[in-house]
Amino acid sequence: MALSDYLSPERVLIYQGTDKGEMIELLVDSVCRECGDLDPVQVGREIEQREEQLSSRLAPGIALPHMVLGEERRSVLAAGLSRDGIQWDPSTEEKVHLVLLLVGGRSDHLPV
Repeated sequence: MALSDYLSPERVLIYQGTDKGEMIELLVDSVCRECGDLDPVQVGREIEQREEQLSSRLAPGIALPHMVLGEERRSVLAAGLSRDGIQWDPSTEEKVHLVLLLVGGRSDHLPV
């Protein structure tokens, strides 16, 4: 599996803002345009709900919000870069500069 199997240049965004919700919305829109049959409002809502349960901040400066779909489909990844950083997790003041948003099918979930 190569990164290019999941991520295309059209889904790499340079984000000028600092708002977590807006970054997620832009990445969700990018993924939903690629998939065609996904509702960006529903996907965004599910990702936000998952964020409320547990922060997707993985490491210093990196977050991986994600959603697993119940059906068989290929996974799609979008990347957002923020030079100024985004206050991602209220439990720390450390900002996130790279956001990788993953939407994928159940069978593809763990290998990715």
